[in-house]
Amino acid sequence: MAELERWAWGRVRALRLFYSHLSVYVIINFILFMLVATTPFHSSWFYAVLIGWGLVVVFHCLNAYELLPWTTHDWEQRKVKELIDQRLRG
Repeated sequence: MAELERWAWGRVRALRLFYSHLSVYVIINFILFMLVATTPFHSSWFYAVLIGWGLVVVFHCLNAYELLPWTTHDWEQRKVKELIDQRLRG
């Protein structure tokens, strides 16, 4: 039971960090958009920040929701077992 609770707390922390990251991304990019929209300098640097940081947020989301197989809780343990089984069969 303690292991399950530890896992649940880890998931909650990962999700909280993702939600915080997403909130900061939206707020900062909104401010940057307003800055670019209200100044005569319409440069493309804003879009580079929006897309680049957006990709980081997407990967953070995939990690937080355990959609990337190599970032899940027990991936290393399962992979080691798989490799040992392959070696023993081969």
